[in-house]
Amino acid sequence: MSAGIIKRTSGAQTKIPVFTLTQDGKTYLITPSNAGIKLDVGLNLEEADSYHLTPTEVTERGTDFVRYLCHKT
Repeated sequence: MSAGIIKRTSGAQTKIPVFTLTQDGKTYLITPSNAGIKLDVGLNLEEADSYHLTPTEVTERGTDFVRYLCHKT
């Protein structure tokens, strides 16, 4: 697991803290539930092992986080 930041160019919150997790050959992105992540839209990460991820599926949703299955690009 590694920590990173999604850097946005617009919006109230320009830096969103995230975690990336690789498990069984799959890459997951864990974000705050209010991050506004959209499926199939690529994200650029800073300070993380994977620098560009595309979330493709919601695998877990909690009260304050969402875990996405991602493709590395």
